[in-house]
Amino acid sequence: MRGAYRHAEKQVPPSLQQVFNDLMGVFQEDTLVSVYADDLALAVSHRKKETATERMQMEVNKVARWAEMWRLTLDKRKSKVCLFTSASSERSWVPRVTLMNTELQEDQNPVLLGEKYDKGLTLTRHTEDVKSKMAQKNRILSTVVGATWGWKKASMRTVYTATQRSLVEYAAPDWTPWLSRGSLWKDRRGQPRGLWLG
Repeated sequence: MRGAYRHAEKQVPPSLQQVFNDLMGVFQEDTLVSVYADDLALAVSHRKKETATERMQMEVNKVARWAEMWRLTLDKRKSKVCLFTSASSERSWVPRVTLMNTELQEDQNPVLLGEKYDKGLTLTRHTEDVKSKMAQKNRILSTVVGATWGWKKASMRTVYTATQRSLVEYAAPDWTPWLSRGSLWKDRRGQPRGLWLG
């Protein structure tokens, strides 16, 4: 992620580049950092959830000090925390992390660049959202196919590719490897109909 940030850094105006450089320099080497526009996502990892929480608190404190130094106001209401774990017995546990003396709310389904995550990293919610959106687009495509004025097959394929296939393929290398076989088939259930219609 740091490499992706450095690549994007070239597009940042020089006046803001120093601000971002200062921010990126404060984190531990093993902290995952994702910056997009004015959004910042941090991820730390440890076998013990308590230790991971302590490490996250240290990183959040660094962000608070950085914001203070640059006289920036952080929106504490939009700042959230989530524990990702494969242990189902730990999923009800909420990390206690504070930002400028305000305890961060838990977000059980955080969204990062359009992908909806869940505490078990099953991506079930994201898959269901994609499936629902595809079903809606299938209805639109069905209406156009059934119209008396109709569309040519090439036009329908273009509409399908733009409206449905793009839904499935958006960031697919990132989220599809995490899906269980059942989730993947549930997600593809709407796609063959779209292919048939298009």
